[in-house]
Amino acid sequence: MTTIIFDPSKLNDNLNEIDEEVNDVKQYMKDSPIRSTSSSDKIFIPGELEMLSYEDRVVNGIPVANGTWEDLVKVSKETGLESISDS
Repeated sequence: MTTIIFDPSKLNDNLNEIDEEVNDVKQYMKDSPIRSTSSSDKIFIPGELEMLSYEDRVVNGIPVANGTWEDLVKVSKETGLESISDS
């Protein structure tokens, strides 16, 4: 992945104006028509899916595969940890 990083203040001293422009571009992208072949009904901007996933995991926890969870429960019992249960 190629990443280009720049200092926005070098383009314009008014950071509020830059923020407005960025928000306008994001909204323009999100308002774009969705292709009929798309499996999604929404347009996501870079990082948005990750943020939604983070917010969900803060509320609902991090998904762990059953086998991994069983291993963690086993090790916790073997080491005397009582904070992990079979739930």
